[in-house]
Amino acid sequence: MGKFMPKVNRNSLLLLAGMVWFIVGFNIMRLGTSALLLNFTSPVLSVLVSLLIFGLFFKLVFQKMVIKHCDRIKNYSEPKIMVFKFFDKKSYLIMALMIALGVTIRSSHLLNPLCLGIFYNGLGGSLISSGILFVVRYLGQYAG
Repeated sequence: MGKFMPKVNRNSLLLLAGMVWFIVGFNIMRLGTSALLLNFTSPVLSVLVSLLIFGLFFKLVFQKMVIKHCDRIKNYSEPKIMVFKFFDKKSYLIMALMIALGVTIRSSHLLNPLCLGIFYNGLGGSLISSGILFVVRYLGQYAG
């Protein structure tokens, strides 16, 4: 099975991780923006709360994860690594649980769409920033 898996070098894995995180963040932010546009009441408060959520998630969760994954990727000894190894098993499990929770909350209508939109914008923004951080780390491999 491993023979048929696409493989890349370590630096390319950083770039791939950045692209995946950016795309996921963009899609989550798109969902949040759609919800906000349909339920817009207080633009200033919505933006401030989204920025608070962004800051908390980026600083307390995603920035640390990016650094941890970059260090893990940098320490791979094999010249080519399977493309799905930009996450470890624990991170894939966390991601699956977060997706399941998000789909469940959205489809059950447990939260007001405005609250969900605000949350998604903050979360999406922090994922986009994490994707950018991966790309910065990738580019740093080639600097000076």
